[in-house]
Amino acid sequence: MILTSLRAAARAACTAVIALMVCAMPPLAFAEDACCTPDGGCQAISAAQCNSAGGVFLAGQSCAAGACGVGACCAGPSCVQTTAYVCVFNGRDFLGAGLLCADNPCQFETGTCCVGGACEPLLPPACAAAGGQFLGFGNTCVNGPCTPGACCTGVTCSETNAFGCNQSGGSFLPGGGCTPNPCVPDFACSASALFGQNRDAVDSFEAGTSEEQTQFRRFDNFSGVAGPIEQVRFWGFDLGFAGGFFECVESDPTFQISFHRDAGGRPGALVCSHSVLATRTPTGVFYDFAELNEYVAVLPEACVLTGGWIGITGQGDPSCWFMWISAGPGLSWCDGCAESAQSRNRAFCLEGPLGGVSGACCHPATGGCADGVDIANCASATQRFHPGATCGQLDPPCGVIVGACCREDLLCFQVTAAECGELGGVWSGAETSCDHCPCVVYCPSSAAGEGEPLCSTNYVDEYNGGCGSASHAALPLSFNVMVCGTSGIFEADGGARADQDWYSVTIGGPTLLRWTVRAEFAAILRIVSNPGGCESAVEVASLTTPTCETTTLQADVAAGNFWLVVQPLVTPGDNAACGARYHATAQITAVRGDMNCDGAFNNFDIDPFVLALVDPAGYAAAYPGCDPLHGDLDESGALNNFDIDPFVTCLISGCP
Repeated sequence: MILTSLRAAARAACTAVIALMVCAMPPLAFAEDACCTPDGGCQAISAAQCNSAGGVFLAGQSCAAGACGVGACCAGPSCVQTTAYVCVFNGRDFLGAGLLCADNPCQFETGTCCVGGACEPLLPPACAAAGGQFLGFGNTCVNGPCTPGACCTGVTCSETNAFGCNQSGGSFLPGGGCTPNPCVPDFACSASALFGQNRDAVDSFEAGTSEEQTQFRRFDNFSGVAGPIEQVRFWGFDLGFAGGFFECVESDPTFQISFHRDAGGRPGALVCSHSVLATRTPTGVFYDFAELNEYVAVLPEACVLTGGWIGITGQGDPSCWFMWISAGPGLSWCDGCAESAQSRNRAFCLEGPLGGVSGACCHPATGGCADGVDIANCASATQRFHPGATCGQLDPPCGVIVGACCREDLLCFQVTAAECGELGGVWSGAETSCDHCPCVVYCPSSAAGEGEPLCSTNYVDEYNGGCGSASHAALPLSFNVMVCGTSGIFEADGGARADQDWYSVTIGGPTLLRWTVRAEFAAILRIVSNPGGCESAVEVASLTTPTCETTTLQADVAAGNFWLVVQPLVTPGDNAACGARYHATAQITAVRGDMNCDGAFNNFDIDPFVLALVDPAGYAAAYPGCDPLHGDLDESGALNNFDIDPFVTCLISGCP
């Protein structure tokens, strides 16, 4: 005989005999069964062994879970609290240890049981035998309590069913899991934002310092803003630095929020600027070791700018820096970085009402202008909106594009590009200000060009990188001829690299070699002896030169081949963006009769001397920068036939 408390099964297939329910059932196989003994104990033995011992067998239930303990015992709708053995031995239905009669469990014909994600109308014993989770008496499967999903308690996620989530007071998300965490808000720009760029995912992001206490200030561009900007929402981290980054809590989330016009692909003239105490909200989203924060800065006065640049710089705790998170590929700007032009956007939203401001709408390319236009109708990239102005008030007029014209003598003018060329300056771009040109190196038309492509991220410096490159290439340079080149610092192989420019000269005899450079960056100047390639090269002299100061490096040298080098100084605060200009000139002490300007007077000067006499233009082309008056050996102030005899005499016997 097998003693059982499976109420429904007993009624369907068993006959009650005295105090026992006798049923011929096929054996049930469970990972663990309980045998309740007359002494109140519990043993994990088989049904046959339990029957032999005079016990009550509870299939699929566990002694470890207290299956034989006191619980609800039903005789029809009546309920008593007793042990499993006493209940079943007396022909009653034991609903399970721990169940209370106060819950009136005996009045129910069934219960609700979750077996996996399925809901079954089973009472506790049958539910346990099926390996399910008993939810309560009465059939509530119609409410879907067993549906699996994610349960959100704040931003904490757990995977459970609807019943368990409701019991814990959480919010249930049916059918989902916790990876990625659905309980964390999107923290993204709303569809009503005037402009927005959402943060990168945790597996593909970068964050850049933008903090007043450091050298770094970051900006990003925006366009198509068809309303006044009243609020800025942005995302980033609060990190300190002490040999490595660590997370900190910013006690003073004050930020400098500035808006600028575009100046040829970089931040230009300032339009609005506010120091704002932002609200800081930790998001519960972690990137590596740091939690992402959302900041909201309400501007004290709306800024009207349809397109341009925004700068966000932390001004609070100097030991806790703001790190602005990226928002996909695109152009942003960093003052103080090795490369000012950055290849990742930054995450921010511009918020405010659509429209509501009128003014002059200018089309710079055509010069067309209309008055009284709402900003919502003048926000495209080809238009320029001037709030509160009329076309007649625009200065310069619509269609006239001016910018900063920077000269090497430190003078600056707000003029057109054509006018800047006439003034001998360098035009910084449309709507740039003179603040963009504290240092400008001007390249005269008579100078030779280096010709190297501009460096960039992962640039391979093989053009004239000298011993700093695999090719050891250097450009030949004539004495007394100015060369204009570009250089800069770029990121490669995980660090900052300088674009090195090497030039080669040959000297025929002992002389004073001078290397004069003016650069838009702090530079290292070097004179390197080249007796037989990089393996035997010896540095003769070197020095560093400040930004925009004309500096001469010189050394007494013997006859031979030499390299002259200019490169940016790679140190914080002295960084040069790729494309920074310089001009340089190599000179040697003038030697009488030295017609090929190699620093010596010898037989190699005969042909140049003859060429200078018979074809001055040909000589100038063949020996640029070389003064033909080196051959004026009769010291008459001119090179002519009267210099032939003195030339021969000096060549044979030496000059007096």
